[in-house]
Amino acid sequence: MKYNIQNPEKSQYKYLFILLVVLALYLNPGLASAQQSKLKNDKEVNERPIKLTAAQLAAVAGKYQYMDNYVTITPANGGIVLKQLQGQRTAISFYPTDLYEFHTRHFGRPYWIRFGESGKRKTASFLTSDHDIWVRVK
Repeated sequence: MKYNIQNPEKSQYKYLFILLVVLALYLNPGLASAQQSKLKNDKEVNERPIKLTAAQLAAVAGKYQYMDNYVTITPANGGIVLKQLQGQRTAISFYPTDLYEFHTRHFGRPYWIRFGESGKRKTASFLTSDHDIWVRVK
């Protein structure tokens, strides 16, 4: 039978380190709120709608693909409607917050899509807040 004898000083340092980490987190409650306020001030969460012209909205219209999934984007009511072409064929309305950025709260949380530059055409693809890149096919 083998006995595992540990150095008692070594285990005390481990507990002392854990105690210091817990104490530091307990004494610094502003750390979590500071990170949350940073997110609120970040452009990623900016949800104030702006007005775009019909031509600006039409520039993002088209058919987009991500893996084996397809969606169409059409302008409607001062924003765009993203419609799934398979599955439930859900239509989701987005409103513009920037020339190439659109938001929705369809999923019960802020959700955005951003059109990005690919070559000369700014609307050749878009990125979702889930970090999926959809590429224009038509």
